[in-house]
Amino acid sequence: MKKIVLICYLVAMGIAGYAQTTIPAKKISKQDFETNVNQLQSLIAQNKQEDAKQKWTDLHNMMLSEFAELKLMIKAADDAHNEPDKANYMNVLKSQVSIYSEVVKYKNNLFSDKAALLSNLQRYNQSLL
Repeated sequence: MKKIVLICYLVAMGIAGYAQTTIPAKKISKQDFETNVNQLQSLIAQNKQEDAKQKWTDLHNMMLSEFAELKLMIKAADDAHNEPDKANYMNVLKSQVSIYSEVVKYKNNLFSDKAALLSNLQRYNQSLL
């Protein structure tokens, strides 16, 4: 069990570290994310593949930005010796990384399982602080 938690943590930190070096940390709002999800859903329904791919990239960058922001929040909580906040942020990050790993499966074929993709994006939106 401890190995699984450690692996999840390392994966989360790796993704968050990648996000922080390539995507600026920025807190994203649930409303902005939901707007982008709705736009993606509309583009998929209209079978606009290139526009849907671009919207996917926007959503993907938003998720990476959120990872980077959470990593900064975890660091700040750790520096302040605020273990409850640190634990909360870690749990949110683990949840988001788990959902992200499901969402990213559809990157190359957004039209393969629209319902699952959109459902997971909605789950991610609900996990935002």
